[in-house]
Parts: sequence; structure tokens; C-alpha cells
Amino acid sequence: MQEKENIEELLTRAIESGQSAAIKRLYGQKDALLEILLPAANDNQNNPMGRLRARFLEAVRTPAFVKCEEGRKFIALLFGLIDVESLHSSIKSVLGHSSKTTGDHYGDIYYRAWKNATDESRPKIEEVCIQDLLNLCVTCRQNSVVSTLCHAIKAFTKQKHQRPVESMLARLLQPILWRNLAMLNSKVRLNAASLLFMVYPVRDCDLLPDERNALYRRQQDAMHTLLDDPSPAVRVVAVRGVCRVLCDYWNTLSADDIKRSLKKLIDELSKDQSAVQVRTAVFDGLRVLVDCNSAVDALRKLLPRVIRFGVNDSSDKVRLAAVQVLIALKGHRLIKFWNVLDMKTELIPRLAIEPSPLVAKALVKLMFNSYCPQGCSLDSRLFRMIDLISLSPGAARVFHRYAGSMMSVQDAVKHLQMLLQFVYMRVRQERDAHEATSNSSVSSDLAVSVADLDMDPQMTGLPEDEKENANADYSAKNLPLMAGLVDCVAVLWTVVRIDLHKPAHQSERMKWHKIAGRMLPHIMRFYTDSRMSVALLYIGSMLPESEVKYLSKSVIKKLKNLEQMQAGRGMDKEQRSLLEAACAWRFEELVKMIEEWLQEGMNTVDDNDMDETTRPRKKVKFSETEAAQPRPQQGLGYLLAILSSPTTRQRLMAEYLHILPDLFTRLDCAQQWLEQNFTRALAGHDHRLPMEASDLTLCLKLRSIIAVVIASEKQDERDERIQWFEQQVRWLDENVIQRLVELGKTDAKDDAIQVCKAFLFGLQSALLAGLRSDALEAAIGEVLRHLLNKDETVDFLLDVMEVLRELADSVMHGADHERAVDVVAPTADCLLRFIVGVLGRDGDDALDKETTTAWAKSMHDILTTVCCRGSVDVRNQCSDRLLRGITFASLHNLSAANSQIAVIENPSDDGFTCPKLTDFLIRRIVSKNGHFVQCVASQLLACIESGVLLRGDAPLVRVGGAAQLVVLLLQSSKGPSCADLRRCREALDRQLGQLDQSLVDDDMYREVRALL
Repeated sequence: MQEKENIEELLTRAIESGQSAAIKRLYGQKDALLEILLPAANDNQNNPMGRLRARFLEAVRTPAFVKCEEGRKFIALLFGLIDVESLHSSIKSVLGHSSKTTGDHYGDIYYRAWKNATDESRPKIEEVCIQDLLNLCVTCRQNSVVSTLCHAIKAFTKQKHQRPVESMLARLLQPILWRNLAMLNSKVRLNAASLLFMVYPVRDCDLLPDERNALYRRQQDAMHTLLDDPSPAVRVVAVRGVCRVLCDYWNTLSADDIKRSLKKLIDELSKDQSAVQVRTAVFDGLRVLVDCNSAVDALRKLLPRVIRFGVNDSSDKVRLAAVQVLIALKGHRLIKFWNVLDMKTELIPRLAIEPSPLVAKALVKLMFNSYCPQGCSLDSRLFRMIDLISLSPGAARVFHRYAGSMMSVQDAVKHLQMLLQFVYMRVRQERDAHEATSNSSVSSDLAVSVADLDMDPQMTGLPEDEKENANADYSAKNLPLMAGLVDCVAVLWTVVRIDLHKPAHQSERMKWHKIAGRMLPHIMRFYTDSRMSVALLYIGSMLPESEVKYLSKSVIKKLKNLEQMQAGRGMDKEQRSLLEAACAWRFEELVKMIEEWLQEGMNTVDDNDMDETTRPRKKVKFSETEAAQPRPQQGLGYLLAILSSPTTRQRLMAEYLHILPDLFTRLDCAQQWLEQNFTRALAGHDHRLPMEASDLTLCLKLRSIIAVVIASEKQDERDERIQWFEQQVRWLDENVIQRLVELGKTDAKDDAIQVCKAFLFGLQSALLAGLRSDALEAAIGEVLRHLLNKDETVDFLLDVMEVLRELADSVMHGADHERAVDVVAPTADCLLRFIVGVLGRDGDDALDKETTTAWAKSMHDILTTVCCRGSVDVRNQCSDRLLRGITFASLHNLSAANSQIAVIENPSDDGFTCPKLTDFLIRRIVSKNGHFVQCVASQLLACIESGVLLRGDAPLVRVGGAAQLVVLLLQSSKGPSCADLRRCREALDRQLGQLDQSLVDDDMYREVRALL
């Protein structure tokens, strides 16, 4: 009795504490447990020891017991004390939501219980537990549960080298596996296929030889059938499983089976156009098969054919899998990847055009050791780089884009130095030859020795094969080669720049800056080609100004002397590289130059052309040298490029925010000039502007961008900038919109439209940046409604819609969604009326499809924001107002079309031509959203039940239009499930019965009846 109490106490302590020490101590008492508790463990009523049964079942479900080896042994011991059904049910209740590791542990428990069972109890464990697990592996639908169960089964498959285990699995699988492999349910077939490949080969040593051969043939036929399965998921499992079987059992399979499987994989499934995952699985399987030494001869013949298709597949996943097969061959002793696909004619051209970063990186990983071998001389590596650039400059750039992540920072710096040093030495060699030919002294600009540049002494700058290959052109005049080398330097430096600026690599960074800073000016003096200039300037922009003083001093001068260009347009790569270099070295000086140009440009018109109150003040400026000719258009182009580039804009915001207010003031003069211009145009006077009106409107856009930047970075000025935008909205309304009709009769019409677009751009930018207030939102809504009352707005309607979309989003992000009813919904209603008027007035040929498609997308976004967000009351009010207008506009449009052609066409017919307005509202907007379909159906039902369709002349035209609208709505994805559309059909059917008898014989009546 005392021993019983000790065991019960140990069991309770182990369950409650979960400590491995308590579990080990409990398992140490297993002999006493068997002697004392064996007769009592299964008695729940007469024997008081029966209450321990519940504690034993609780221990089975306790994670601490399952994780501990002694705990698993203890649970396996319970299979001899408690009925197997109860234990198995208790374990299944845990397996359904357990991890794969837990599945492994329970599999270990089942295997121990089966192994330790007596001959009398073992069949019960096989039938109740193991076979049930096998059946659940096939029939369960949840992937996570199936995975856990498979891990439990693996405890037996790992022991298949034991004949009893192998025979037991074969017997238990017999009634499960083959039947489920032929099931109609693809999920069941998928699970059965996974189980087949997990337990393969299924062998029963107790069978006769003929029976064993029949079982082998059945498995081979089943695998081949699975490769032809209609479900792609099953084919994926079959492909991977067959490849694993071929790898593990190549020597035991018949030659016919191997040939049949490989033919199916290579010739058919690798080109399966119906499923990308199947083609990917083929290459994943081949990567496994590469490890099979017995398959070398077959793979040597098959791989070139299949890999060539793989690396040129249309799918990124397939191309990546094919390249990974080649990567798996890198360490192979008998198959070399360059024998599978030729490096120069296939892999490098593929790298040059590869659009996927993952595939490109894998290709670079494949070829990295071929072009950057470890332990070789720098001259040898240089020759390989030159060879790569000569073959494909594009591939060389892609190679260096991803090779940086495969090099250490030290190796990357050496590589950069090697490439740039070769260019420098070739330039120096060319200059020396030129000087020797002209019998003059060595040019001083290149009289810098290798020692002076602190170059690598191991680097001679002469490729190994130059003496052997007399036809090779490595001179500085070989511009494609030199440009390719410089491009590679720029690309690689961009990749490693962040790591190079870490404190741990300060010495490498300083050394590289010193070398590059000394070589770069000499190379730039030699080359005048734009391609070289762009790349060299980009490299220079990443150097500190102190290392490139010559370049930094000249860059502003070059920008001043560039040819005149239109503001924001016509800036080529060379000009942009100059601008980026100036931003890197002389940012503040560049901005000051732009400011001075704008200031001078705004003052080039006679003072009499402006009022005294609006005339900008001129500043007296003294200079010892003649000032450069002001180029305000050029300055605007530079400023637009600075604000458009993320890199320069970020630096402007971080370091030079204090210079923005002055720029803002200079740009603000453009508004005064434009206002004066409109006044003169209405008075019939000539234009007098300091620059083109398009440049002045660009000033307005840039001014708005600067205002948004200041408000975003300076929170204390945020309210001030919001008020400024409110003032701008009022100015636009008073000085442009209210005068738009009058200006439309003058030469300033286009200028006024451009000003409206510039202001709309500024308002959109402000809303996008989160600059909001109730007053600003109300003012924007009002000015948009005023614009929508002008016919001229059609020229920039998309800009209006973009602002309205941002306004709706701003209002719905606010705390008061009720404002959407007062601000956004009326404006959206005006927009709908405007579009209805335009599409109904202009006909099918007035607007191109691209324009109406853009309108439809913006309108859909606006309606979605207003009608599908916020509180239920707000959504209902906005939906009722806006979608009612869409319903009646579409109904009127269809009715008018029916009246014109005197026929009620069926929208389901291929020959049906939907009126443009209805197509725009219903097909392009309403049909895209289930909520819109429901709302329009409700509005249409109310209209039909009101009887308005039967009033007046030609009721069949209106009833036919309503029936066509119902059919159009039913064609949407949500239409068939809409109950109101069914009610609309029933209501229309009733109204047809109310028509005058004289209309029943009309052709339209029969056409409407056919629709319903």
C-alpha cells in the first residue's frame, strides 16, 4: 500500500510540475509499477486503484512527458497497463494541434509500445493505433495535421531495415494505400501519394517471390500513374517522390522503369505549360538526383537538354530552380556545370537580360568563382573581368551588382582598385606614347607614379594573355572596354558603399578614397565621351569633396555653361550626373545659384508692366567679375531634378532645410506675374512675362512641393502652411476659376488651364502629406465644385478626380466621418453629373478609351472610399445620393438608345453595343464592387415599384431599359446572389402584364419578355 501511495504521489508531482527530474524518478519505479498496479490499472469500479487510470491518460497528454525520453518510455509502458483504445484516443486528441516535433515524439512512443508488446497484444496495437494513423494520413484534409501524422509514421519508416517493421507496414498499408491512390478526391490522392513515397519501398518478406514482384510492379505503375495525374499538386508530389526514389534506389530499379521515369520527367513534365509548380518540381528533383553517383551517365546526357529549357523558361521560379541545379553541380567531380551549359554563349547572355533579381543573383553565385577565383593573382582576375565585359557589358554590370554581397569589404576594395587602376594605367600609357611621338615632355597631369597613387604593387595592369593574344585591344582607345570597366566600378561601389562607411572599415575607405580621388581627374581629362563622363561623374559624386577638389570646383561652372534647356525637360544623363555631383559636393552653392537665377529672371520685364504693390524688389549686387547670364528656366530644371530625386531630396531635407524659405519666396513671384498676365489678357493687352507661362506654372508646382516639405519637417510651421494652402485655394477660385470662361475667349486660355492643373497638383501633394484642416477640406471641396461647373474642366478632369480622391481619403481618415456627407458627397455628385454630361454630349468618338478608363478607375476609387468606409449611417447616406444618380443616368441612357434604334437588344448577346455612358457607369464602376451592385439594384427596384416607368409615352422603351440594366448587373460577379435583382425581374414581369393590350403585339414587348 505504501509503494502504491509513493507511485501515485510521484505521478501527481510529475504531471503538475512537469520537471524532467520528477519524470525520471517516476520511470525509475517501473518495476514496482508493473508488480503492484498491473492487476488494478484497468479496474474503474471495484478496485480503488482504478482511479490512477485517469492520471495515466493525463500523463499521456502532458507535454513534459512527451518531450522527456523517460516520459516517452513511461507512456509506452502504459500500453501494457491500459486499454489501447483509450490511450490512442487520448494521443489523437493532442496530435490534431501539435507540432511536427511532437509528432516525432508520439511516433517514438508508438514504436516503443509496438516493439515491447507481446505477441498477443501487438496485433491490437497495429490495428487500433498504427493502421488508424496511416488511414488518417490519407483522409485528413488539414495539411498541418497530415504533416504531424506523417512525422509520427516516420518513427516506423526509419526502422524499415528491420524485417518485422517492413512486413508490418506492408500488411497495414494493403487496404489503405492502393484504394486511396485511385480516389476521385484530389486531396486524398495527394495524401496517398505522399504516404507512398514516404514508405517506399513497400515490401513484405513473408510473401512469395512472385507476390513480391507483383507488389514491386504495382508500386512502379502507381508512381507512373501519379506523374500523369490531372491535379498539379499531385504531380508535384509525384515528381519529387520519383526523383527521390531514383536517387536512393537507382541500382535496384529495372532499367525500363528508370528510362520510363526519366523520359516522363525530361520530355513532358519539364515542359508542362499548365502548371509552373510542376516544372519547378522537375528541377528540384534533378537537384536531388545529382547526388546519385550511379545516375551520372544518364544525367550527363539529359541535363544539357532540360537545363537549357529551364534557364530560359518564362517563369522566374522555374529559371531559379534550373540555375540551382547548376549550382549543385559546382562541386561535382564528374559533371561540370560549364559542360551542361556553355558559359559564354548561354549563361552570360542569360544574365544580361535576366529580369528577376533572385535568378540573377543565383547566376552570379554560379559564375562567381569563375570570374573572381580565390587565391589567383590580380592580373588573372583582371583578365577574366575584361573577358566578361567584352562578351557582354550588361552581364558585367549585373555581375557586379550582386557580386558585392559575395565579397568581403577588403576584397571589394581591391577589386574596385584593380578595375580603376587598369583604366588609369592605360590612359597614362596612351598619353606617354602620344608625348613620345610628338617629342615633347611627359604631360604633367599624368606624371603620377604608381607609388604616388598608393596602388597595389602586385597589379601590373597587363592581362596575362596580352602578349599571347596579339589581336586583343586593351588600349585606352577601346572605349567600350574602358566604359564597361568604369561602369562596373560604379555599380560595385554603390553596392558596398554602405558597408564601406562603417567604422570597422575606415582604413579601407580612406585608402580607396585617396586612390580613386587621385586617378579620377586624370581619367576624366582624357575622355570626352558622354558615356564615360556620366559614369566617372557618378563615381566622383560618391567621393568626399576633399579628394576631388578639381572636379568639385568645376562642376558648378559646367552647370552654369550648359546649353539652355526647357525647365524640367531635356535633361540628359550627362547633365543629370553633373547635377548629382554638384548636389554631393556643392549643394548649398548650387541652390544659391538657382535662387539668384530665379531672382534675376523674375526682374527682366519693365517695371511699368507690374503694379507698384506687386513689383518684386530688386537687390543691388556688387561683384568683381562679370555675373553669369541668368537662366531661370535652367534653374527650374535643376530644382525640379533635385526635388524629384529621392537621394538629393533627402539630403536637402536633412542638411539644407534652412535655404528653402528663400527659394519659396523667389518662386512666389510667379503667381503675381500670372495674375497680372490674366488681367492684361482680359483687358486686351499683350503678354509681358519674364519667362514662358509653362515655366511660371512649374514655379507654382515647385512652390507647393517646397511648402509640403517645410510643413512635413517643421511641425511648428505646419499650421501656417495649411493656412497658406487655404489662401491659395481662395486665390485660384477668385482669380482663375471665376474668370475661366472669359479667359477661354483670349490667348491666355491655355495658361489658365495650366495654372489650374498646377494648383490641383499642389493640393493633391498637401493632402497626400497629411496637411488637413476642416477649413482646407471645405475650401477644396468648394473649388472643385466650381471647376466642375465649367466646360473647360474636361481638359484636366483627371487632375480634379485625383484631388477629390485624396480629399475623400483625408476626410475618412479624420475623426468626423459625417463631414463626408457635407464635403465629399456633394463634390462627387457634381463630378458624376459632369461625366454624365460629357459622355452623353460628346458621343463615342469624342474621348479615347484610355481617358475614360482612367476616369472610371478614379471614380471607382472615390466611390469606394466614400460609400464603403466610415459609419453605417455615413455609408448609407453617401451611397443613396451617389448611386441613385448612377442608376437613373444609366436607365435614361439605355432608354434613349432603345428609342433611337427602336429595338430592345439583349446585353448577353455578342452583338450588343452598350451605350458609352452605361458602359462607363455600370460595367467599369458598379460591377467592380458588390456593394455598388446591391445599392443600384435597390434604387432600381424602388424606381420600378413606383410605377414611373409606365407613365408617359413609350413605356416599353423604359421597361426595356430597366430589363437591360438588370441583365448588365447580373453579369457582374456579385449579381447572381443579389436578391433585389430577382425582385426587379418579378416587378418588371408584373408591369408587363399591366401594359395596354395594343402593346402586347409589339416586337419590343416580345424582346423585353425574352430578357426577363
